[in-house]
Amino acid sequence: MKALATLNNAMISTRIDDLPPHITFGEYLRMRETIENHWQMRETPKSPFYQRRDMLFIDLLWATGARVDDLCHLPVNAVNFKKRQVQIDMKKSRRTTIVTLDEGLLLDLSRFIADFSVKGALFGFTRFYAYKMVKQYAEEAGIEDIHPHKFRHGLAIHLLQQGVPIPVISARLGHASVYVTMSLYMKVTPEIQAEMVKHVKWR
Repeated sequence: MKALATLNNAMISTRIDDLPPHITFGEYLRMRETIENHWQMRETPKSPFYQRRDMLFIDLLWATGARVDDLCHLPVNAVNFKKRQVQIDMKKSRRTTIVTLDEGLLLDLSRFIADFSVKGALFGFTRFYAYKMVKQYAEEAGIEDIHPHKFRHGLAIHLLQQGVPIPVISARLGHASVYVTMSLYMKVTPEIQAEMVKHVKWR
């Protein structure tokens, strides 16, 4: 596992320019803070709903790596609170992936659904609205050129940097195989090859 973490970090740090455009963990946290501040400055009867809804959308974009269309239409009953899981039906690949969520996010989901009597779709807005919303919060946070799909890439890269094995990341993103994940996020350079085989006995 230690060797795998070393390999992951080497691949990420050595060829960062080769990776897909993505949002960083720090930028994600800045967007969360921006959403909170945005609605604190706009106190209306609907402000608590919009703040919590938009925060949940950003959190689920980051935590699940889901594509924006799939998350926009995510039904409430896709969340299994007992198993701490959410089932995401992926329109593009016609596949289904099961993602485990942390307790804090599950609690936020549970309270949002209960407090606002949410039924049917959890969010219920369009892809266009999601792109517009993410862009607005990103601009307020001082982050340039951000759109929802960059959360998917950002999650994968963040997990790699934390030493999470490629098969786990592949399953979380719902890729058809680990080779898809590796082709996107793991670039093996000659320097990396040399580092990883330097202790191998050849004779």
